[in-house]
Amino acid sequence: MSWFLEALGDVPDPRAPDARHDLLEILTMALVASICGAEDCSDFEDFAIDREALFGEVLTLKHGVPSHDTFSRVFRRLDPRAFSAAFARFLDDLGAGGASEIVAARAVPECLDLSGQLVTADALHCQGETARIVLERGGDYLVRLKSNRPALHEMVAGSFAAPDVAADLPGAETTDLPGAETTDAHHGHVEVRKAAPKLAEWLEANVPEGLAVFTLPKPHRRRMRTSNPIERAVQQEIKRRTKKVRVFPNEASLLRLVTAVLAEIDEDWATTDRVYINMENRDD
Repeated sequence: MSWFLEALGDVPDPRAPDARHDLLEILTMALVASICGAEDCSDFEDFAIDREALFGEVLTLKHGVPSHDTFSRVFRRLDPRAFSAAFARFLDDLGAGGASEIVAARAVPECLDLSGQLVTADALHCQGETARIVLERGGDYLVRLKSNRPALHEMVAGSFAAPDVAADLPGAETTDLPGAETTDAHHGHVEVRKAAPKLAEWLEANVPEGLAVFTLPKPHRRRMRTSNPIERAVQQEIKRRTKKVRVFPNEASLLRLVTAVLAEIDEDWATTDRVYINMENRDD
C-alpha cells in the first residue's frame, strides 16, 4: 500500500483538520470498491461495511466506515486537478520503470489474497508468469488464448480434441449445443451448417415479449425507456435503509419499510406536473 499512499498523500484535504475519517483511508476504500464494480457513494459505503474486517487489517478505521454522505462530501469538495495529478502518479507508479501493461497488471494480484477466487483476463495476459502469480496467491485463472500464440494454441486445441477429453465434455453426446455444427459433402462441394438450437428456442419464447412495445400507439413508443434506472433507484434506497436498520423484528416491519419507499416514489410522480404517458389519448 505504500506506493498508493505516497502517490495520493499530496492530495489536499478540503475538510476541517479534526475530520473524523482519514482522507487516504476514504480514497483507499473508494478505489478498491470501484475496482470491484461499485458505481456511486452508496455502493462505496455498502462495500466498506461488508468488508470492514478486511479493511481493518490495512487501515486504522478509528471511527469505523464512512457513510455514503461522507464519501459524497469528500469527492464533491476535492480539488479535481490535484486529485487527477495524484491519481496519474499512482498509475505511473503501478507501472513504474516503463513496465508494460502486462507487468503492471501483475502488481495487482501480488497485493491480494486470491484463495478460492477465479481470475479472468484477456489474451494479452496469457503469460506463464502471470499465471504463476495467481496460483501462488491461492487463486485459479481463466485466460483467453488466441491464435497469435500458435504453438500454445495448437497444443490446447489438440488436448480438447483428444477422444478421452472430448468424451467427458458436457453435452458431448448431443449436438444440441450453442454452435452445433454439421458438415455435408455432395455435388463437388462441402456445406457446413452451424446452428444454435438453444438460442433459437430462447428467441422464440422471449422475442414476442420484447417486441410488445410495438403494440402501443406510435406517439407513446417514443416515450418508452428502460425501467432499469427506476429499479436501481428503488433497490439502492431499500438497501440504504435496511443497512441502517440491520435487524427487523418480523416480516411485517420489513414490508412496511419497503412499502414506504415505494409510496414515496409513487407520491412524487402523483404530486408533480410531470406526465410520462397520457393514456387519455391512446389513439393519437
